[in-house]
Amino acid sequence: MAKRKRKRENMPSRKPILLRTAPSMQYQVNKIRQANEQKQERLLPLLEFDESLQNNVDNLFEFDNDDLQHGRETLVFATAIFTISSVQHVISEFEEKEDMTFEGKDENGYSYLWIRDTTDNKLSTVDAPSGTLRTLADIQVNNDNTLVLDAKTKNRLIDLMLYLFNFLDTDMKLIKLELQEVTDIFS
Repeated sequence: MAKRKRKRENMPSRKPILLRTAPSMQYQVNKIRQANEQKQERLLPLLEFDESLQNNVDNLFEFDNDDLQHGRETLVFATAIFTISSVQHVISEFEEKEDMTFEGKDENGYSYLWIRDTTDNKLSTVDAPSGTLRTLADIQVNNDNTLVLDAKTKNRLIDLMLYLFNFLDTDMKLIKLELQEVTDIFS
């Protein structure tokens, strides 16, 4: 029995398959840089600090190209200390926020965690299953009218400062800013 050849006109039409490609690395780096520049433009007018902190503030907005190309940010022990006008006002504002979790109180003041639910999909879900809470930063409201913010990346610290300036109706002045890369600690 001879095989019949199908005629071309009876065959279904073949449309070209279009493949979606991931954005280029340079595009991703440029996108991250643009977002960081926008954060800088929003934060700097709000940030009150002495000239002695200018280098540290400038360093807060500098990011390593290699890390950005890999979609990661360098692990940094980032600490900002602000003076505040009223401890009680800050505590009452934190109590109204769902993403500020009270950790405890000691003789120095009050401890809070800035948390997010991983279902918002803005955070990496590699190390946190969906629907779990993730700590973004530690906050200490001290009885000596200081507010201490601790984060593990520069971007987290910047985001927290922007967030606090958005809802805290109190005078805040940056008095100390420390950025220490983890590699510097072990070298």
